[in-house]
Amino acid sequence: MSGFASIVVLAEDKPQQSLLRAALKKLGHAGQLIIDAPVLGQDNNWVRSHLLREVAILRKTTYLKAVIAVTDADNATVDERKNWVEGDLEPARQAGENIFYVIPRRHIETWIWYLEGNSVDESTNYKKEKGGPVKRDHDLANVKRRFAEYIQTGHEPFPDCPPSLQDAREELRRAFPPN
Repeated sequence: MSGFASIVVLAEDKPQQSLLRAALKKLGHAGQLIIDAPVLGQDNNWVRSHLLREVAILRKTTYLKAVIAVTDADNATVDERKNWVEGDLEPARQAGENIFYVIPRRHIETWIWYLEGNSVDESTNYKKEKGGPVKRDHDLANVKRRFAEYIQTGHEPFPDCPPSLQDAREELRRAFPPN
C-alpha cells in the first residue's frame, strides 16, 4: 500500500500538520504530500466535510491515492470520533481502502506533552490545564522527531504511551507498512 501517487492530509490545525509532515517525511513520502488545512477558526467539521470530497475523488480514480484525516477526539473516544468523522461516508470505510484516521485524544497537545517526556492521561485538557504546550517554550523539533521515530519503529518514546497515539501508529503502519 505504500506506493501512493499522492497523500492528502486533512488536518484541523498546524501542530497536527507539523507532526504528520514529519512522520511522512521520515517514512519517505514527503514528495507525495498534499496538506489541506482549514482557515483559522474552523475545526473538525472542516475535516469531516473535506473527507467526503476527498473520499469521493479517491473512489473514482485509478491512480493510487491515500487520504489521512487528522482531528482531535475532544471529549469523545477515538472510536466515537472515527464514527463521527466518517458518519456521512456512503459506504463507510471498507477494509483495504486507503482512508486513514489519526485522532489524538483529547487534543494534539496530549501527544506533544507526552512526546516531551511527560506522563499524560487522555482525560486531562493539556491545552488549558497544563499551560498549552504548543504555546509555551519547548522543543518542537524533538517532539516531531520522536513522533516520526515512533511511527516508523514502534518503539514507545517513553513509558505509558497514550492509547490514541498507539491507534494512530497502527493506522499509519497500515498505510505505510515497514519494509
